[in-house]
Amino acid sequence: MTTTGRLAVVGEDDHYLHDTPRPKITRERFIEATGIEPEHDDLERCNCPCAGELGHVMCGWVDEENLPRFMVGLDTRGAQ
Repeated sequence: MTTTGRLAVVGEDDHYLHDTPRPKITRERFIEATGIEPEHDDLERCNCPCAGELGHVMCGWVDEENLPRFMVGLDTRGAQ
């Protein structure tokens, strides 16, 4: 099953909020990637359709790290 979501990508190729089909982050994938059970709204945040928008900067999934955005944080390389 796939969902259409928005992904915030921060880094050298800054491009925000592009619509692409995203695989749904399941409980199983979350546990495999993080080693812990999802709690509270973890899965909702990983699959948030507003990821990257105002109030949702810590939502989404970071493919390069294979971790939830809220575990990785924002990429601030080069920030002044």
